[in-house]
Amino acid sequence: MKITKRQLKRIIKEEKSKLLNEQYVSQSVLENLNDAMQAVYNEVARNASMDDDEDPETIATGIVNDEVQGWMDSMGMRGAHGDY
Repeated sequence: MKITKRQLKRIIKEEKSKLLNEQYVSQSVLENLNDAMQAVYNEVARNASMDDDEDPETIATGIVNDEVQGWMDSMGMRGAHGDY
């Protein structure tokens, strides 16, 4: 199987990110975060009506992003790390 240079760079970037995450945060904490995000999606999907203009994925992503931004603001981190 051949891969392009772009694909290789993306793979390396993803693996580097995984290693850095594991260095600072245990796998169980990352799994808890993943479970929480999945719970947000599940609740949005359960409560979404067919009349909603946005799909559950978009709504859940917005909720998670808003919460992360709020947390960063509360920690005084957004100024140091830019807008997310």
